[in-house]
Amino acid sequence: MDRLEEKIKQLFDETNELLKSDQFQEAKKNIEIILILDSSNEEAISILKKIDENEKIKQLFSETKQLLKLDKYQEAKKNWN
Repeated sequence: MDRLEEKIKQLFDETNELLKSDQFQEAKKNIEIILILDSSNEEAISILKKIDENEKIKQLFSETKQLLKLDKYQEAKKNWN
């Protein structure tokens, strides 16, 4: 195994630990570094897509939560009057 392969393996190991502890931004940085070192690494491409999907889902969940809070507030205000 050459130095490049060793570095990529190390980054994947670190990424795995970061993902286990929900540190998605740090994991994403590692994956982006892997893709700089090896732009055709299919595993890195797949993981990056999953992280991006996860971020979109979290954003959607956050927006939905805000809308539900607003809806409850408006309902309470309407019942108050």
